[in-house]
Amino acid sequence: MATTPLRPGDPERIGPYRLTSRLGQGGQGVVFLGVRQEAGEDAERVAVKVLHAVHAADPAARRRFLREIETARQVAEFCTARVLDVGETGDTLYVVSEYIEGPSLQKSVRAEGPRRGTALHRIAVGTATALAAIHQAGVVHRDFKPGNVLLGPDGPRVIDFGISRALDASTTMSSGAIGTPAYMSPEQVRGERVGPAGDVFAWAGTMVFAATGRPPFGGDGIPAVLHRVLSGEPDLSGVPENLRPILTACFAKDPSARPTASELLMRLIARPSSDRAAGVSADPPEREDASPPARPGTLLPPGGPSAAVPPPPEAGPAGSGPGATPPKRGRARRRGVIVAFSAVTAALVALTVLAPSWLSERDTPRADTTATSAATGPTADASSGDPTSVDGGGSSAAPSPTPAASTVSPTPVASTGPPPSTGDIGADTGKAWGRPLSGHTDDVYAVAAAEVDGRRVIVSGAGDRTVRLWDLESRRPLARLTGHTDWVRDVAVARVEGKTVAVSVGHDRTLRMWDLAEREALGEPVRFSQKLYSVAVAALDDRTVAIVGGAGRLWLYDLAAGERIGRPIAAHSAVIFDIAVAETAQGTRVFTASGDGTVRMWDPGAGPDQEGVLVSRSPSHINAVTTAELDGRLVVVSGGGDQVITVGDPVTGEEVRALIGGHGAWIYCLAAVRVGEGIALVSGGNSATARVNDLATGELVGRPFTDHEHNVNDVVIVEHDGRLAAVTAGGDDNLRVWRIT
Repeated sequence: MATTPLRPGDPERIGPYRLTSRLGQGGQGVVFLGVRQEAGEDAERVAVKVLHAVHAADPAARRRFLREIETARQVAEFCTARVLDVGETGDTLYVVSEYIEGPSLQKSVRAEGPRRGTALHRIAVGTATALAAIHQAGVVHRDFKPGNVLLGPDGPRVIDFGISRALDASTTMSSGAIGTPAYMSPEQVRGERVGPAGDVFAWAGTMVFAATGRPPFGGDGIPAVLHRVLSGEPDLSGVPENLRPILTACFAKDPSARPTASELLMRLIARPSSDRAAGVSADPPEREDASPPARPGTLLPPGGPSAAVPPPPEAGPAGSGPGATPPKRGRARRRGVIVAFSAVTAALVALTVLAPSWLSERDTPRADTTATSAATGPTADASSGDPTSVDGGGSSAAPSPTPAASTVSPTPVASTGPPPSTGDIGADTGKAWGRPLSGHTDDVYAVAAAEVDGRRVIVSGAGDRTVRLWDLESRRPLARLTGHTDWVRDVAVARVEGKTVAVSVGHDRTLRMWDLAEREALGEPVRFSQKLYSVAVAALDDRTVAIVGGAGRLWLYDLAAGERIGRPIAAHSAVIFDIAVAETAQGTRVFTASGDGTVRMWDPGAGPDQEGVLVSRSPSHINAVTTAELDGRLVVVSGGGDQVITVGDPVTGEEVRALIGGHGAWIYCLAAVRVGEGIALVSGGNSATARVNDLATGELVGRPFTDHEHNVNDVVIVEHDGRLAAVTAGGDDNLRVWRIT
């Protein structure tokens, strides 16, 4: 969003926020760009809406306003700009939300023209997801319009939800008085009660504008527009044919005849019949219920180096409040969503968490700027029977075991397969193995494995902003490592100067290193200019390097020297959800999976100005990528929003085999491991299910693993008691161990 200087009379401070410039002004109030005063120079920016004095005149009205905004804060933070704070000072009410760097849909279409194809579809899916999340929290937007959709680096974000309702509660205005005429529903025009169906009507109008550059009922004066809203039909000329039936249903005059937001999502993400789908090798999904994931991931065979991937929302970088702690989601509400067995609810949940990946084509990541930060000295608090709790910051890579979350290990199956394993694949595949690793208090987004002092240690990162260590044999928690101030999206492990270390990255835009033997932070946090979603570890010219993915940019960071290597690569136009590393005859190669629907290959030694090689393209976002050796050649395996797994040749760009289906839901993580003469491919996603397929044939092996109650966000393969096991990170806050052989 463009900013302008503060005007004479504008406040310089409001509550604990220092205001630096103006973002805009409307009927509700003035929006400023601000930072928390006590957060320091590197504080993340926020949008502060200071409401007009009329809304704060009556004490009872103020209380109603604050209560309504508190309700809006319960909205899941996916495809929306999170409401971070609300307050009052003197006669002034204000609302603080994430600052989304990007233009509104209104301004973007006016400046660059209507959206087409995939770009339009992503806006439709992203905004419908936001609407479903808003309604799920019991909130009605009531002013949904192109101006309230921001095109951020990680996709479309809906803003100002709940504020219209709050203002209505604090004034004597009628329901129909709040809204924008061109996007009002008939019931809103008549001054009747406006419910979720009114938002669906407005959403359809917003999509017409996105596709054509004009509102659906014309723009030739308010009386004429309102008359057509009540008795006319929308002008859908110029809207793609495949979108027209959906919009027509949303424009029904009778609110009860319109689809709900979740039904809308189901129709938008339904996979159309196509040549691509025709080649899918699919087994019927074992369960239809899907839960929301937060991020994709990939992994590698046990024995190879390890890396990890980041998660969620904001699957891109939109600013979260300076020093603000992400509001804790209502557990009861989320559980309710998970157990609902309607396919509609399942799709809603899945879409909600994946919001980060929907990105309009035009969005490009901003340039990198380096910031320094002070780190507080780590302190360890060990209590008998409890894991060590460590506060601190750091950055590093990890040892050999297996990459975690969404990054692939420096050495893929293709080059250094896992250690020989015993047991047959199939007989026990998919069976739970012991109790889960429990302790996280929010979605677990990333998992990696390492060998520490002769025992297998599992490393995890989660939305509760912690990195945790677990003993695989006993399932006991070993340490709780704190320091991140937002979601931990990915983790990886490596050997750095004789130490086994974990590297974690997150939405707080930092990379941190942890000494796994000492269970403490190493060095200071390394700060980046974007939210971070993925990390992998590779060997480059005798250096151990972390490869870090953000909202389109790819960084190389020397873990031993503690410094960036050159400028970042402008790798993608959307979030990099996963990273895989493979050794080839030509040297180390890096593969990145992105929300822009592509997988690209990079030479980490070729510098920041290289053109990545396009390996795979999808009509939807690609969340996960890994590598394997198939028939003597390196193949790149990827999956995402199109619900199928693609196996491609990075040299020719051709698909090596028919697409692998069966999940019937978005795919968030992939890992490959050699078993005997074959390759077992493990995948998981927002169906709350993980599966093992024979990579050569595409056939399902054993039974799907269905113990997770929510998304399967990441997976790592480990050797345990002479057999191969998968450790999966779930949206149910647990890590679960299950058999491959």
